[in-house]
Amino acid sequence: MTIRNRLVKVAMYEHLADFRGGPPNQLHFCLYSKWAGFNWGMIITGNVQVSNNHLTLGRDICLPRDLSEESLLPFREWNTSIRGSGESKALAVMQLSHAGLAFQKPKQMTLEDIDDVVRAFVKGAKVASESGFDGVQIHAAHGFHIPNCKSNERLDEYSSQPHNALRLLHRIVSSIRAVVKKEFIIGIKINAADYVDTLEDDRVLGHFQSIATWGNVDFIEVSGGDYEKPADFRTLRDFMAKMSKSPRQALFSRFSKTAMDTLESLQTESSLAKPLILLTGGLRTPELLHIALEKRHAHLLGIGRGSILSPDLPRLLECELNKAQASSSLAWSAPFRREPDLSVSLALRNIFTTIPLIGAGTGMAWYLVTMRRLAMNPSRPFKSKDLEPDYTLGALAAVFWMWCWVDSPFVSAATYVVFKKQIPEESAKLPPPTMLATTLITLALASFTYAAPSVKVSGCDISKATIEFPAGQTALAPPTSTPSFVAAAIGTQNYTCSAAGTYTNVGAVAELFDISCLYNTPAFSKIADVAFTAWKAAPASLSTQKVISLLEPIPFPVILGQHYFVPNPVTGTGLSPKWDFIAQGATKGNPKAFVVGAKVNGLPAPTGAQDIDWVQLKSLTGSLATQIYRVDTRGGQPPASVSFGV
Repeated sequence: MTIRNRLVKVAMYEHLADFRGGPPNQLHFCLYSKWAGFNWGMIITGNVQVSNNHLTLGRDICLPRDLSEESLLPFREWNTSIRGSGESKALAVMQLSHAGLAFQKPKQMTLEDIDDVVRAFVKGAKVASESGFDGVQIHAAHGFHIPNCKSNERLDEYSSQPHNALRLLHRIVSSIRAVVKKEFIIGIKINAADYVDTLEDDRVLGHFQSIATWGNVDFIEVSGGDYEKPADFRTLRDFMAKMSKSPRQALFSRFSKTAMDTLESLQTESSLAKPLILLTGGLRTPELLHIALEKRHAHLLGIGRGSILSPDLPRLLECELNKAQASSSLAWSAPFRREPDLSVSLALRNIFTTIPLIGAGTGMAWYLVTMRRLAMNPSRPFKSKDLEPDYTLGALAAVFWMWCWVDSPFVSAATYVVFKKQIPEESAKLPPPTMLATTLITLALASFTYAAPSVKVSGCDISKATIEFPAGQTALAPPTSTPSFVAAAIGTQNYTCSAAGTYTNVGAVAELFDISCLYNTPAFSKIADVAFTAWKAAPASLSTQKVISLLEPIPFPVILGQHYFVPNPVTGTGLSPKWDFIAQGATKGNPKAFVVGAKVNGLPAPTGAQDIDWVQLKSLTGSLATQIYRVDTRGGQPPASVSFGV
């Protein structure tokens, strides 16, 4: 198999499939046809999940459950879109991935589980081969296929001991090689960040050497940092300064400079070809591309986000080199194309550090939205203006639009118009659009982003879920029925003030987010703090009612409904709390999807007097529930004092 040049569009998560996972679709075909038209040597797809039960952030491409001519059609069309037309066709490689338990509560795999994983990867390779792809890449990064010494406590043949650490990966590669043609490409992706805790040079290079001696791997992708010029480490002091700032970067910098030497020093059978090294990370300028090849730090050059900013990069470089030869000038150290400004305010940055999938993912979101823009532009032939990124898109808006979209670009545009037209008569009273968008992002995604990893954002089985009451309390009785859902309520408590300066609670208004699928996960205990912090950052002019109105047309599958107060349906006097699921979610349109409750008992919040009481309620009317518990509260208490009439 011959690759036409050394430039490789590496794998990136596209976020374009059906929300619950599915085959590639027209958006994928259109997106990859952009790269196909510009002379890339090899194009590696985004991760294709080999298990439908273990996904990532939603909208994953998944293998078909059964292999048939019909189920393979989308993958064959995907392959065709990657190859493009004409004589200069890129090699098409499908990345295979297993999300494992990265987004769920970890548990030890049984030997049967391990066998299932191997079979799943073999199935993925068959899908790729029968769909016309030139090969597959096994995503072996992030500790799933290469056990971590600190977290892997197994004592069997899949332990983290040196002679066992690569056993699963070796089984996967060998099993794939046994069922595909000799010329079928098999690659592996390794991430230097997986070894950062102890800066294990010997361990990472030892794994690298072992893989190279198997004789059935064609290329190894090394990622996990930013490639730097050798001159960047002139002295030991320079190196130590870099290591103190970023141990991961320090390890990657060393590894990227020694990988090729390690490979060339191996003594292998003459009949076994050594794998090529694909270096990915920070190759943003022509100078770095040139140095990586000149210094023999890589055979192939991997471009990730740069391929989104410049899908035409191979052709662009070719044109620039031709100009340089003619005029002896080249913007050698300038980036291919400028990167986005994804900075946020200090206040919001403090919020986002507690929301891992937002705080670490604003960059990912921006590039996902930019990829979607390319995918939704079917114009042919492609023009430079069609490829120009939208640099007006900020970090928070990118996170918002990453989640807030539907498959049709027309529906998405209409949704955005409706989103803005909900409140025309009050526009003068609202905060500026950017501030309003910022508030909605922090409010909605505080719950939504946590729910997204489990993908199945509603309908999860929580029949065995329990409420953790404070030890020794007797005010709240345990539930007597099976729980149906767990909701995060974000809103306001309403009070009136008397002439005596005392408060009366007159109810609440809240938006309800489904967090049922997060029960028994590490994220569950953080939701209340994250949501409360985000809501406190909202401007005073943004009421809960406005938030509900603005979110109504947006297809968040995680929104259950609303909570508010109504006249008591039994006595006709006073107010009673209502949970209303009629307008949204799986119960949308069901007139009985509500419950009006009555307080049974209450308990002061164990987190402190600043938080409203925990409450147990029973149903007065409605079919939604028989019991309701308000627990894990944050805020909601009135000020300590007030001056009447002020």
